Amino acid sequence: MGVICGNSYKITKRDLNEIIVENDDFSFVYSVYSSLFILNKFKNFILNYKSKNNIYIGKTLKEIFKQNPDKEKNNRINNSKKIIYRIKKKKNNFGKTAGSIIIQILDLLNEEQIEGKYQRHSDSFANINNLIALQNYVESHQKLYLNNDFSNLFHGLLKRKIIVNQNIFYSYECFSYIELNLVDIYNKLLTEGRVISNSFNPPKINLIDAIREEFSSRKSIFNFCQSVEEKSIHSTAPYLIFILNSQKSSNNQIYNFFNYGIFVYGQEINISCLVENPENKNKYKISSIIKEKSINNNNINSNSNNCKYIYSNVDKCGQFYYYENNRKIPGIFNKSGYYDHVLIYKQLKDETQ
Repeated sequence: MGVICGNSYKITKRDLNEIIVENDDFSFVYSVYSSLFILNKFKNFILNYKSKNNIYIGKTLKEIFKQNPDKEKNNRINNSKKIIYRIKKKKNNFGKTAGSIIIQILDLLNEEQIEGKYQRHSDSFANINNLIALQNYVESHQKLYLNNDFSNLFHGLLKRKIIVNQNIFYSYECFSYIELNLVDIYNKLLTEGRVISNSFNPPKINLIDAIREEFSSRKSIFNFCQSVEEKSIHSTAPYLIFILNSQKSSNNQIYNFFNYGIFVYGQEINISCLVENPENKNKYKISSIIKEKSINNNNINSNSNNCKYIYSNVDKCGQFYYYENNRKIPGIFNKSGYYDHVLIYKQLKDETQ
């Protein structure tokens, strides 16, 4: 896209009126930006966002984050429409879930930081020597993200181990979030006998096991050849975001993990057992939980606003709160018919800075 000139950055009322979503429910958008707002370092990054001609989503978030709480509350629909508009301008379409929206926001912010720079594909520097592959990645990443606050906040590092024709290759790639397909993970663990399902004790899967399973060995294609690929976490970032994909379609039927069992995670987690870099700080505390209404419970009226997405945030005193009927309520939103969809963690060590 070319350089934006004049007032073309501005969004008109006509632009906003063309943004239409199902049931006029924008909770899948404002639950995301409200959860990102309380991440202190990210909020400061956005409030100090440098203006560039081609930057869209960063400027829009800055406008939203600068609003006082009452104005933001009254402007949530328009704020959400502006974010959707920015996403559509770059991606042609927008996600319909909170998880897909947070992915698109982070992807666009990432693209805006490296706009105009050449980005090499990770496979182009896969190497049979693990240390050389890491060095090649670091050099490539520094050219793209030198002194880049977004990368410093969100970019963890994944190591890929690729086995093809009895040869082993390695490559590295950054990540800003981890998607976990709970239905696939559950089905695999059930098939292998590592979880037991019965009517008396619903199966439980914890976050650590889910991450480990998500990165376990699987068949793939490398340089047009059949291969086996494993991923592992080399290092993490100050913010750690998990997108819990709880739906799976089979024979025209959609299944939710909500109906399968229980997903277990902690308000504080230590993922040192999954991270290869021993110098990395791997202790995190929860910052936000975004819950999604089960598709099998669309008529539930547990919230008179009837929002599909409800978010619980942690305040500066470490206490959870959420909003219902525009009223702030202490505690975690935990009512029948909703399941965990997005978990946002922040490192324990220095979030107050």
